[in-house]
Amino acid sequence: MKEGITPDEALAIAWGHFMRTGSFDNAFLVAYLLRTHANLQKDERLIKNAKDVIHKTAEEMITQSDHNTFAVKDKNPQCSFCDRAEPEVKLGAGHGSFICNICSTKFFRMLNGPN
Repeated sequence: MKEGITPDEALAIAWGHFMRTGSFDNAFLVAYLLRTHANLQKDERLIKNAKDVIHKTAEEMITQSDHNTFAVKDKNPQCSFCDRAEPEVKLGAGHGSFICNICSTKFFRMLNGPN
């Protein structure tokens, strides 16, 4: 890592790379790491930014899935996070990447807190 770069800057750079290359499952994981880092730092500005990044990633996942929902028809899609298969897997997360309802709900709850 380059001297003088903060962990949140490094995560932001990684997130941008994954978004540009269409690796939305990796972008989502990095966004969640950014949120976790912000929570540990108790930095409200960074927490808000991390939430925005997670929402942007989710929006892009949904947009991409609208364009090519289950484009790989001859394969059974599996969740990229827990390996569940259909019928739980409903959302494409990029080429060959999917997320199931259960993981989607877990990530939503982690993002929005225990309320």
